[in-house]
Amino acid sequence: MSILFIFLFLLSLLLSKSILGSIFTPFVVYSGAWSIAGFLLGLHWISYPDVGSVGWLGIALAWFAIFIGSCLGSLVKTKSSKFTYRLSEKRLYKAMMFTNLFVAIGLIWKVKILMTTFGSLSNVNLTALRAMIVTNTLVYPSLSSYMTSLSLGGVALAMVYFFNYGLAKGAIFIPLILVIISDWTYAGRAGLFTAACLVLASFIIYRSIGIKKRLNISKRSKLIMIVLSVGMLLIFSFVILSNREGNTEQYAQFKNASAIAYIPSLNGLYTYYTSNIVSLGVALSNPLPMDGGSLLFAPVLNVLYKFIGEASIVQYYPFVYIPAAINTYTYLYEFYRGFGWTGIVLGPFILGFLSQRYLEIFKKGGLYATIPLIFLTTALGFSVPSNNFAHASFDIALVYGVIMLKWATTRTKEL
Repeated sequence: MSILFIFLFLLSLLLSKSILGSIFTPFVVYSGAWSIAGFLLGLHWISYPDVGSVGWLGIALAWFAIFIGSCLGSLVKTKSSKFTYRLSEKRLYKAMMFTNLFVAIGLIWKVKILMTTFGSLSNVNLTALRAMIVTNTLVYPSLSSYMTSLSLGGVALAMVYFFNYGLAKGAIFIPLILVIISDWTYAGRAGLFTAACLVLASFIIYRSIGIKKRLNISKRSKLIMIVLSVGMLLIFSFVILSNREGNTEQYAQFKNASAIAYIPSLNGLYTYYTSNIVSLGVALSNPLPMDGGSLLFAPVLNVLYKFIGEASIVQYYPFVYIPAAINTYTYLYEFYRGFGWTGIVLGPFILGFLSQRYLEIFKKGGLYATIPLIFLTTALGFSVPSNNFAHASFDIALVYGVIMLKWATTRTKEL
């Protein structure tokens, strides 16, 4: 089966190049993410149950819907603007540093809470911390969580600055460090992986317009090295957390079924990136009642409910046993729970259309498309583990990034 996913990825490259005009597209990012996951799953390092024909049907339909949406997005003509948009380096730098400061204050707040809870930072146990977070024994103040949720927005702004102006004397690394600390306060790793996807997505979309247009050859070589090193840094940080927390907790039951149990961090990574496909197959074969999109749109609805005094929606994901307890089902789960098989087709179709549409606008110089494109591409790259748009922190960072980039952009009317 692993060979099949190599073929599918090569087919995606061919389709993207011949129809979408480039191999550097969100569709290729999506295909690459799922091909890697499928390839790893086919190695059978862990004795999972079969995904099942229903599960593979849902995955195939979603892939086809992404492709069709991308094709239609590339066909829509981009109108010429009457205005010329330019980034202000000074304003973009200020936006990035303001974000860093805001996030840092939120993190200091959380670190003080951890010091009070555990006595000192050296006493913080990630396994115990994760259990406290999951069971709501430890709940951070809402304001501190909103502040730290902007860390992903800071990463996106840093990447925009980097690909236009350079390293900013190393300041672009500050948001990455803040993401690492932020995930540490939750004993988590999703933020690290998402930040790595943001970096790689930024590289891909800027590569789509040719980095040579902005940087000379020598700097381009440095650019590639930096992007790869940042990606490795985030993934390595994820491995450390997986090694310290994951294998003593929810992944413990996988050890007896794993061929790589003697490499704890690798076992945790493999499980994190492949178990979701298996659990999706279980969910599609044992459908629950549709919720009309409440799970998918919970972050937005909960904001509205606060204003009208309604109770917030609790995003509950039931556990399945494969053989350990897992309650993550890939990005398709929220679409399926909301709208059934229509959601499995329509959700990916919309993501494919919007991502390719924003890419076409970006290629024409539409700066306002940059942040939405980076986040959409990231969501497609992270679609195997989770649906980013169902998480408030991701949505808040997206909106914040759009606002800050708009502030950093000047507009002049063409004569």
